[in-house]
Amino acid sequence: MAYDVFITYRREGGKQYARNLQLMLQLRGFSVFFDYDELTDGPFRPEIETAIRECAVYMIVLTEGALEKCSEPGNWVRREIETAVHAGKRIVPVNADATFDGVPENAPEEIRRAVEENQQSEIHFGQTLNSDVDLLVNRRIRPFIPHRKLKWKWIAGGLLLCIGTIVGLYAWNRHASTARLDHLREEILFDGQPLNWSPEISEAQMLAVKDILDSMTPLEGGDFIQGAVPESDGSYSDLVDTDIETPSFRTTAPRFFINKFEVTVSQWNAITGESRAGDPNMPVSEITFNDCLRFIQMLNDLTALQFRLPTETEWEYAAKGGDDPEHFIFAGGDKPSEIAWYADNSRGKTHPQTDLLTPTSGDLFNMSGNVAEWTATLFRPYDPSKEPADSSSMTIRGGSYESAAWELTVTHRDPMPRDASSPAVGLRLAISR
Repeated sequence: MAYDVFITYRREGGKQYARNLQLMLQLRGFSVFFDYDELTDGPFRPEIETAIRECAVYMIVLTEGALEKCSEPGNWVRREIETAVHAGKRIVPVNADATFDGVPENAPEEIRRAVEENQQSEIHFGQTLNSDVDLLVNRRIRPFIPHRKLKWKWIAGGLLLCIGTIVGLYAWNRHASTARLDHLREEILFDGQPLNWSPEISEAQMLAVKDILDSMTPLEGGDFIQGAVPESDGSYSDLVDTDIETPSFRTTAPRFFINKFEVTVSQWNAITGESRAGDPNMPVSEITFNDCLRFIQMLNDLTALQFRLPTETEWEYAAKGGDDPEHFIFAGGDKPSEIAWYADNSRGKTHPQTDLLTPTSGDLFNMSGNVAEWTATLFRPYDPSKEPADSSSMTIRGGSYESAAWELTVTHRDPMPRDASSPAVGLRLAISR
């Protein structure tokens, strides 16, 4: 019998996906060869070689470790792929669960070409399974195989079997997800200690927390001068707004942690369940001060940690180099084009976390530019004789992609109403020590 589709699979999880694909394709009228036994090394059965040579489409289910033994000449998966390549079959790689770890370096070149030079079809074994399979059939199978109708009794039987398989796969995925969460609970530490996780936390939330904690930097704190310091002749640089940045004063920053990066769109969406559009690595923006508090409360409920916004004093201490003071005009240097995305080089937009410039000595990025950042401090003039224009506004720091150079300095500060938002304002997280 000549089959329409031959399915190759390997290792734990591969058989379940291959079986489900077989049933879905049979329901659509195609004959499918599927080896019910786990693939093992040994003699290459002639019926398998015949089925490959006579099929129209050769499908490879790509899961973790699917091709890890393809360097071995007697390996069945290798033999099957080589047979399909030599027979000139239409090869369709299917990425079943996003765990495929690539073609091993020592695998034959024709194996690599078969997998990497053919478009991989993504199949999500959940609510979109039917539409994903339909797309696969319409674009990559049906143009090469005449569609045939099946008798209703076979369709009904296949449908019941398919439903059972999907239910089983769902249960397996739930079990696997629980196992992954248990592993993450043990793996993720903060300051050397395990976290008291919420029982309701999802895997996506836990991974977002891990990403945030991995970038937390400890600072010892200490005395420093906050605000703009005058030149030796008593005058101030043209970059200083003396109305709000002076007079300077000596103060003390406590010991604290601060994140190397601004909170990203992906982190915000994972924690809140929102679906903010944009590059996942872009700093989240268009958020009010109260939005920040809500996000932080969610983080604290999930982890039992005490995330917060940095105070204005902590922010300036960190921007000036923290425990290793730099005495730069901007956070990380004296040339804004080297350390900040601002009006002169940003092309009118924010830049993702992967597009970084020079950090501070404490490896803090974008303290100047990209997006300005909310702090936990009410805005007040440093001169106590001056009254604030709005007594309820909070202080934002750092300047943004829209800012001129004078707005990027480590001492520059601006007021912003708590209920206001802007595409140029985001947040950076801190934790007390």
